[in-house]
Amino acid sequence: MGRAWYDDGKLLAKRNTFTDFIASARHLAATGWTTTDKLVSRGGSAGGLLVGAAVTIAPDAFGGVVAQVPFVDAGHLDDSTRRCR
Repeated sequence: MGRAWYDDGKLLAKRNTFTDFIASARHLAATGWTTTDKLVSRGGSAGGLLVGAAVTIAPDAFGGVVAQVPFVDAGHLDDSTRRCR
């Protein structure tokens, strides 16, 4: 994948990290390795950011998430929808 792929997941392109993770989760379900209701992701610290963002963007892709000490900003959530504004 190389340096270009790495750079495409940083800073202003950080969302690519989250969408790649979501695509991987959906691939596991689509190819029969698991089902979305049985798929749980876990991450701590920066990994907590990853799983928190992924479940916010695509709650249908995961049966659950364990975010341990995540780097997240809960203040940007809209209370009426619990999704990012």
